[in-house]
Amino acid sequence: MKDSTSRQDQNIVEFLKKRKGIFSKALHWPAPLRNRIMSFYGMAQGFFSLKEFLYLLLPASFESKRNLIPRYDEFLQEEVKREFSSFMTENGSFKLFENEFRGAGYLTEDVAFINEIVAMDQYQARKFLKEDSIVIDAGANIGTFSVWASQIASRGKIYAFEPVGKTFEALRRNTHYYPQVSVENMGLGQSVSQKNIFVNKKSTGGSVFEDSPFYVAGKSDAGQGGTVEEAKITTVDVFVKERNISKIDFIKIDTEGYEGNILKGAKESIAKWKPVIVMSAYHNPNDKKDLPELLKSIYPEYICRLRNDGEEDFVCHPREMNSTV
Repeated sequence: MKDSTSRQDQNIVEFLKKRKGIFSKALHWPAPLRNRIMSFYGMAQGFFSLKEFLYLLLPASFESKRNLIPRYDEFLQEEVKREFSSFMTENGSFKLFENEFRGAGYLTEDVAFINEIVAMDQYQARKFLKEDSIVIDAGANIGTFSVWASQIASRGKIYAFEPVGKTFEALRRNTHYYPQVSVENMGLGQSVSQKNIFVNKKSTGGSVFEDSPFYVAGKSDAGQGGTVEEAKITTVDVFVKERNISKIDFIKIDTEGYEGNILKGAKESIAKWKPVIVMSAYHNPNDKKDLPELLKSIYPEYICRLRNDGEEDFVCHPREMNSTV
Protein backbone atom coordinates (compact mmCIF):
# COMPACT_ATOMS: atom_id res chain seq x y z
CA MET A 1 0.00 0.00 0.00
CA LYS A 2 1.21 3.50 -0.83
CA ASP A 3 2.26 5.48 2.25
CA SER A 4 -0.08 8.45 2.06
CA THR A 5 2.06 10.53 4.42
CA SER A 6 4.88 10.65 1.87
CA ARG A 7 2.96 12.95 -0.48
CA GLN A 8 3.96 16.58 -0.71
CA ASP A 9 0.70 17.79 0.85
CA GLN A 10 1.45 15.92 4.09
CA ASN A 11 4.27 18.23 5.18
CA ILE A 12 2.85 18.80 8.66
CA VAL A 13 3.12 15.06 9.31
CA GLU A 14 6.65 14.87 7.93
CA PHE A 15 7.59 17.97 9.94
CA LEU A 16 6.35 16.32 13.11
CA LYS A 17 8.19 13.09 12.31
CA LYS A 18 11.46 14.95 11.84
CA ARG A 19 10.96 17.11 14.96
CA LYS A 20 12.21 20.24 13.26
CA GLY A 21 10.90 22.79 15.79
CA ILE A 22 11.01 23.28 19.56
CA PHE A 23 7.33 22.45 20.00
CA SER A 24 7.64 19.42 17.69
CA LYS A 25 10.50 18.15 19.82
CA ALA A 26 8.68 18.93 23.07
CA LEU A 27 5.75 16.70 22.09
CA HIS A 28 8.05 13.68 22.48
CA TRP A 29 9.29 14.61 25.98
CA PRO A 30 7.68 13.57 29.30
CA ALA A 31 5.14 16.19 30.41
CA PRO A 32 7.12 17.61 33.38
CA LEU A 33 10.26 18.06 31.26
CA ARG A 34 8.23 19.46 28.35
CA ASN A 35 6.54 22.08 30.54
CA ARG A 36 9.80 23.18 32.14
CA ILE A 37 11.72 23.47 28.89
CA MET A 38 8.86 25.30 27.17
CA SER A 39 8.67 27.64 30.18
CA PHE A 40 12.37 28.38 29.91
CA TYR A 41 12.03 28.93 26.17
CA GLY A 42 9.11 31.29 26.80
CA MET A 43 11.16 33.32 29.27
CA ALA A 44 14.07 33.46 26.84
CA GLN A 45 11.67 34.83 24.22
CA GLY A 46 10.48 37.49 26.66
CA PHE A 47 7.02 35.98 27.07
CA PHE A 48 7.34 35.24 30.81
CA SER A 49 8.88 37.27 33.58
CA LEU A 50 11.51 35.65 35.80
CA LYS A 51 8.89 35.41 38.57
CA GLU A 52 6.45 33.62 36.27
CA PHE A 53 9.18 31.31 35.03
CA LEU A 54 10.19 30.35 38.57
CA TYR A 55 6.57 29.67 39.45
CA LEU A 56 6.20 27.42 36.42
CA LEU A 57 9.15 25.36 37.70
CA LEU A 58 7.44 24.62 41.03
CA PRO A 59 6.17 21.04 41.54
CA ALA A 60 2.53 22.10 41.39
CA SER A 61 -0.06 20.53 39.13
CA PHE A 62 -0.09 21.71 35.55
CA GLU A 63 -3.75 22.74 35.86
CA SER A 64 -3.05 25.00 38.85
CA LYS A 65 -0.26 26.67 36.88
CA ARG A 66 -2.58 27.25 33.93
CA ASN A 67 -5.18 28.78 36.25
CA LEU A 68 -2.70 31.22 37.82
CA ILE A 69 -0.68 31.92 34.67
CA PRO A 70 -3.11 31.62 31.76
CA ARG A 71 -0.41 33.25 29.64
CA TYR A 72 1.23 29.82 29.48
CA ASP A 73 -1.56 28.57 27.21
CA GLU A 74 -1.37 31.80 25.22
CA PHE A 75 2.36 31.31 24.78
CA LEU A 76 1.92 27.74 23.52
CA GLN A 77 -0.76 28.84 21.05
CA GLU A 78 1.50 31.57 19.68
CA GLU A 79 4.44 29.18 19.43
CA VAL A 80 2.32 26.71 17.45
CA LYS A 81 1.22 29.48 15.08
CA ARG A 82 4.85 30.52 14.57
CA GLU A 83 6.27 27.03 14.14
CA PHE A 84 3.49 25.65 11.93
CA SER A 85 2.57 28.79 9.98
CA SER A 86 3.48 27.19 6.64
CA PHE A 87 0.99 24.39 7.29
CA MET A 88 -1.93 26.63 8.26
CA THR A 89 -4.70 28.20 6.21
CA GLU A 90 -5.67 31.87 6.32
CA ASN A 91 -8.40 31.21 8.88
CA GLY A 92 -6.00 29.49 11.28
CA SER A 93 -6.78 25.87 10.45
CA PHE A 94 -4.22 23.20 9.67
CA LYS A 95 -4.05 21.52 6.29
CA LEU A 96 -4.11 17.75 6.61
CA PHE A 97 -4.47 15.34 3.69
CA GLU A 98 -5.12 18.30 1.37
CA ASN A 99 -8.12 19.48 3.42
CA GLU A 100 -8.85 21.85 6.27
CA PHE A 101 -8.48 20.36 9.75
CA ARG A 102 -9.55 22.38 12.76
CA GLY A 103 -10.43 21.57 16.34
CA ALA A 104 -12.44 23.59 18.83
CA GLY A 105 -9.91 26.38 19.33
CA TYR A 106 -7.00 24.50 20.93
CA LEU A 107 -4.18 24.64 18.39
CA THR A 108 -1.68 22.94 20.69
CA GLU A 109 -4.08 20.05 21.16
CA ASP A 110 -4.73 19.77 17.41
CA VAL A 111 -1.00 19.46 16.73
CA ALA A 112 -0.59 16.93 19.54
CA PHE A 113 -3.39 14.79 18.06
CA ILE A 114 -1.85 14.88 14.58
CA ASN A 115 1.53 13.97 16.05
CA GLU A 116 0.35 11.06 18.18
CA ILE A 117 -2.37 9.60 15.98
CA VAL A 118 -0.95 10.14 12.48
CA ALA A 119 2.81 10.76 12.68
CA MET A 120 3.38 8.23 15.50
CA ASP A 121 0.46 6.01 14.39
CA GLN A 122 -0.68 5.56 17.99
CA TYR A 123 -3.48 3.14 17.13
CA GLN A 124 -1.47 1.03 14.64
CA ALA A 125 -3.62 1.94 11.62
CA ARG A 126 -0.82 1.24 9.13
CA LYS A 127 -0.33 -2.24 10.53
CA PHE A 128 -3.92 -3.44 10.82
CA LEU A 129 -6.18 -1.47 8.47
CA LYS A 130 -6.82 -2.58 4.90
CA GLU A 131 -8.45 -0.79 1.98
CA ASP A 132 -11.85 -2.30 2.74
CA SER A 133 -11.73 -2.27 6.56
CA ILE A 134 -14.86 -1.45 8.57
CA VAL A 135 -13.86 0.61 11.61
CA ILE A 136 -15.54 1.74 14.84
CA ASP A 137 -13.98 4.92 16.26
CA ALA A 138 -15.26 5.24 19.84
CA GLY A 139 -14.33 8.59 21.30
CA ALA A 140 -13.65 10.13 17.90
CA ASN A 141 -13.09 13.62 19.35
CA ILE A 142 -12.33 16.07 16.50
CA GLY A 143 -11.79 13.22 14.02
CA THR A 144 -8.02 12.83 13.80
CA PHE A 145 -8.09 9.04 13.80
CA SER A 146 -11.16 8.84 11.56
CA VAL A 147 -9.50 11.09 8.98
CA TRP A 148 -6.28 9.07 9.18
CA ALA A 149 -8.16 5.77 8.91
CA SER A 150 -9.99 7.04 5.82
CA GLN A 151 -6.65 7.47 4.06
CA ILE A 152 -5.95 3.74 4.42
CA ALA A 153 -9.47 2.27 4.32
CA SER A 154 -10.25 4.07 1.07
CA ARG A 155 -12.94 1.53 0.13
CA GLY A 156 -14.03 0.82 3.69
CA LYS A 157 -16.17 2.61 6.26
CA ILE A 158 -15.38 4.44 9.50
CA TYR A 159 -18.17 4.97 12.05
CA ALA A 160 -17.08 7.82 14.33
CA PHE A 161 -18.85 8.35 17.68
CA GLU A 162 -18.58 11.60 19.67
CA PRO A 163 -21.20 12.61 22.28
CA VAL A 164 -20.07 16.18 23.15
CA GLY A 165 -21.88 18.80 21.05
CA LYS A 166 -19.07 21.28 20.36
CA THR A 167 -16.53 18.54 19.76
CA PHE A 168 -18.96 16.73 17.45
CA GLU A 169 -19.28 19.86 15.29
CA ALA A 170 -15.49 19.87 14.86
CA LEU A 171 -15.63 16.15 14.02
CA ARG A 172 -18.32 16.71 11.38
CA ARG A 173 -16.44 19.67 9.89
CA ASN A 174 -13.15 17.78 9.66
CA THR A 175 -14.58 14.59 8.20
CA HIS A 176 -17.10 15.90 5.67
CA TYR A 177 -14.44 15.67 2.94
CA TYR A 178 -14.26 11.91 3.36
CA PRO A 179 -17.30 9.85 2.25
CA GLN A 180 -15.93 6.79 4.07
CA VAL A 181 -16.55 8.48 7.45
CA SER A 182 -20.01 8.44 9.04
CA VAL A 183 -20.28 10.62 12.16
CA GLU A 184 -22.62 9.87 15.07
CA ASN A 185 -23.45 12.42 17.78
CA MET A 186 -23.66 9.83 20.54
CA GLY A 187 -21.51 7.73 22.80
CA LEU A 188 -21.05 3.98 22.99
CA GLY A 189 -21.59 1.95 26.13
CA GLN A 190 -23.06 -1.16 27.69
CA SER A 191 -26.74 -0.37 27.01
CA VAL A 192 -28.95 2.07 25.12
CA SER A 193 -29.63 5.05 27.38
CA GLN A 194 -29.40 8.79 28.01
CA LYS A 195 -26.73 9.99 30.43
CA ASN A 196 -25.15 13.21 31.59
CA ILE A 197 -21.64 13.91 30.37
CA PHE A 198 -19.35 16.34 32.17
CA VAL A 199 -17.66 18.48 29.52
CA ASN A 200 -14.12 19.70 29.98
CA LYS A 201 -14.06 23.45 29.29
CA LYS A 202 -10.31 23.57 28.59
CA SER A 203 -9.96 20.75 26.11
CA THR A 204 -11.87 18.62 23.61
CA GLY A 205 -10.62 15.62 25.60
CA GLY A 206 -11.38 14.63 29.17
CA SER A 207 -15.17 14.78 29.03
CA VAL A 208 -16.65 12.02 31.19
CA PHE A 209 -19.99 10.23 31.53
CA GLU A 210 -21.60 10.48 34.96
CA ASP A 211 -21.21 6.75 35.67
CA SER A 212 -17.64 6.44 34.42
CA PRO A 213 -15.28 5.01 37.07
CA PHE A 214 -12.74 7.57 35.84
CA TYR A 215 -14.99 10.42 36.97
CA VAL A 216 -16.19 8.74 40.15
CA ALA A 217 -12.59 8.14 41.17
CA GLY A 218 -11.99 11.90 40.99
CA LYS A 219 -9.27 11.54 38.38
CA SER A 220 -10.86 13.77 35.76
CA ASP A 221 -10.92 17.56 35.88
CA ALA A 222 -13.91 17.75 33.51
CA GLY A 223 -16.35 18.67 36.25
CA GLN A 224 -14.26 21.56 37.58
CA GLY A 225 -15.81 24.60 35.98
CA GLY A 226 -17.06 22.61 33.01
CA THR A 227 -20.59 22.12 31.77
CA VAL A 228 -23.03 19.24 31.75
CA GLU A 229 -24.75 17.90 28.64
CA GLU A 230 -27.19 15.07 28.11
CA ALA A 231 -25.96 12.53 25.61
CA LYS A 232 -27.43 9.52 23.87
CA ILE A 233 -25.63 6.20 24.28
CA THR A 234 -26.00 3.12 22.12
CA THR A 235 -24.03 -0.13 21.96
CA VAL A 236 -21.87 -1.52 19.20
CA ASP A 237 -24.15 -4.56 18.92
CA VAL A 238 -27.33 -2.49 18.63
CA PHE A 239 -25.72 -0.10 16.15
CA VAL A 240 -24.50 -2.97 13.98
CA LYS A 241 -28.00 -4.45 13.81
CA GLU A 242 -29.69 -1.10 13.14
CA ARG A 243 -27.30 -0.26 10.30
CA ASN A 244 -27.12 -3.81 8.95
CA ILE A 245 -23.31 -3.69 9.08
CA SER A 246 -21.76 -6.76 7.47
CA LYS A 247 -18.56 -6.96 9.55
CA ILE A 248 -16.26 -5.07 11.91
CA ASP A 249 -12.50 -5.28 11.37
CA PHE A 250 -11.11 -2.73 13.81
CA ILE A 251 -12.32 -0.96 16.97
CA LYS A 252 -10.47 1.99 18.47
CA ILE A 253 -11.58 3.05 21.98
CA ASP A 254 -10.41 6.13 23.89
CA THR A 255 -13.36 7.08 26.07
CA GLU A 256 -12.14 8.39 29.44
CA GLY A 257 -12.74 5.25 31.48
CA TYR A 258 -15.70 3.88 29.51
CA GLU A 259 -13.64 1.29 27.62
CA GLY A 260 -14.99 -1.66 29.62
CA ASN A 261 -18.60 -0.55 29.14
CA ILE A 262 -18.08 -0.43 25.38
CA LEU A 263 -16.59 -3.93 25.29
CA LYS A 264 -19.60 -5.24 27.22
CA GLY A 265 -21.92 -3.64 24.68
CA ALA A 266 -19.99 -5.21 21.80
CA LYS A 267 -19.89 -8.84 22.96
CA GLU A 268 -21.83 -10.26 20.02
CA SER A 269 -19.85 -8.31 17.43
CA ILE A 270 -16.51 -9.21 19.00
CA ALA A 271 -17.37 -12.91 19.27
CA LYS A 272 -18.62 -12.98 15.67
CA TRP A 273 -15.94 -10.98 13.83
CA LYS A 274 -12.98 -10.95 16.27
CA PRO A 275 -11.80 -7.48 15.24
CA VAL A 276 -8.50 -5.91 16.17
CA ILE A 277 -9.16 -3.73 19.22
CA VAL A 278 -6.89 -0.86 20.25
CA MET A 279 -7.96 0.84 23.47
CA SER A 280 -6.70 3.13 26.20
CA ALA A 281 -5.21 1.29 29.17
CA TYR A 282 -4.67 4.02 31.75
CA HIS A 283 -7.91 5.72 32.76
CA ASN A 284 -8.95 3.45 35.65
CA PRO A 285 -6.61 1.92 38.27
CA ASN A 286 -7.32 -1.70 37.27
CA ASP A 287 -7.59 -1.25 33.49
CA LYS A 288 -4.38 -3.12 32.74
CA LYS A 289 -5.81 -6.20 34.45
CA ASP A 290 -9.54 -5.83 33.88
CA LEU A 291 -9.70 -4.92 30.18
CA PRO A 292 -7.73 -7.93 28.83
CA GLU A 293 -9.67 -10.26 31.16
CA LEU A 294 -12.98 -8.84 29.96
CA LEU A 295 -11.99 -9.24 26.32
CA LYS A 296 -10.83 -12.82 26.87
CA SER A 297 -14.13 -13.61 28.59
CA ILE A 298 -15.79 -12.71 25.28
CA TYR A 299 -13.31 -14.65 23.13
CA PRO A 300 -10.54 -16.50 25.01
CA GLU A 301 -8.06 -16.42 22.14
CA TYR A 302 -7.44 -12.67 22.27
CA ILE A 303 -3.86 -11.51 22.90
CA CYS A 304 -3.36 -8.00 24.32
CA ARG A 305 -0.04 -6.20 24.11
CA LEU A 306 0.58 -2.98 26.05
CA ARG A 307 2.18 -0.12 24.11
CA ASN A 308 3.73 2.78 25.96
CA ASP A 309 5.27 5.05 23.33
CA GLY A 310 3.12 8.01 24.29
CA GLU A 311 -0.14 7.13 26.00
CA GLU A 312 -0.62 3.59 27.26
CA ASP A 313 -2.77 1.55 24.87
CA PHE A 314 -3.67 -2.11 24.52
CA VAL A 315 -3.36 -3.62 21.05
CA CYS A 316 -5.53 -6.75 21.06
CA HIS A 317 -6.12 -9.34 18.36
CA PRO A 318 -7.03 -13.04 18.14
CA ARG A 319 -4.17 -15.47 18.64
CA GLU A 320 -4.69 -16.85 15.13
CA MET A 321 -3.59 -13.53 13.66
CA ASN A 322 -0.06 -14.01 15.01
CA SER A 323 1.26 -15.39 11.73
CA THR A 324 -0.04 -12.39 9.76
CA VAL A 325 0.93 -9.43 11.97
